[in-house]
Amino acid sequence: TIITKTSTGRTVLNFDTRKDTSSFFVFSPDEKSIIYREKKTIVIRDIETGTVRAMIPYKKTITGLTLNFNGTVVAVASTDTTLRLWDTGTGKLVADLSPVKRKIGYLDFTADDRFLTTNSYDSSIQVWDVETGKLATTISIGPDDMYSFNLVRNGKYYLVTRSYESVMKVWDMESGKLLTSALDKYNSSLNYILHPSKAQFIIDTKFSAEIWDIGSTAPALK
Repeated sequence: TIITKTSTGRTVLNFDTRKDTSSFFVFSPDEKSIIYREKKTIVIRDIETGTVRAMIPYKKTITGLTLNFNGTVVAVASTDTTLRLWDTGTGKLVADLSPVKRKIGYLDFTADDRFLTTNSYDSSIQVWDVETGKLATTISIGPDDMYSFNLVRNGKYYLVTRSYESVMKVWDMESGKLLTSALDKYNSSLNYILHPSKAQFIIDTKFSAEIWDIGSTAPALK
């Protein structure tokens, strides 16, 4: 695997991960480290020097891997329905959220690292309190809905999902309540842009653009 700096084209890291290595590669938010699985170990490596910072033994097959925004904790989910948090500096176990009783396919921290969201294969999203290690809430989404991202606005936490039928839904992360359901009536390519500070988003399709307030049932502006 070769890591190249796009601004200069210079190769900053070149190492062999061809043998018994999964495709899970995650960069730290400061882009100074890369985390990946090699054989039966999760490796945390400094990109600039190539030095291994930590190695975490992990024998199970990984289904999800992500870093928190501070770059200090890596969350790992595996096929045996375990979900664990590890310190990226020491490689030590921080929290064991197991058993999750479902197979997880995607993990995502909130921007303030307070919550960890996990999307499982039974059409549900779990919201975990990182500090306590407890399950805060479970949100049941439709079988055609896909987890997109989470966001924090004005001290409130939201989840955004979208479906194959071009329906975007906004959920209250802490209560699990559905707040907004926006349908692309033209069934075209639905895109959305979040306001950087306000609890608003813009839905953009081939034929229209609408501004929605999170929590509303109709667009504020067409």
